[in-house]
Amino acid sequence: MDLIALEKGEIPVSQAVDLLKDTMEQYANFGFHAIQEKLKEEPNYFYKTTGFLDLILNLVPSEFSTKDEEIEEL
Repeated sequence: MDLIALEKGEIPVSQAVDLLKDTMEQYANFGFHAIQEKLKEEPNYFYKTTGFLDLILNLVPSEFSTKDEEIEEL
């Protein structure tokens, strides 16, 4: 979404809201799909204390996780 065009009035607010809602729904649906797949693989996965955290960290691109690992090593 072009926020500058929205600010200039080139894009109606209702269209911007619809685009944001669509994007949020896509993120939510992907998350629900990831949870469903993990439950199919391992039904008791989320009974662990860090189950949801582990799932989220596995979804983060590896370029970000390597930076965190380097910090932990220090």
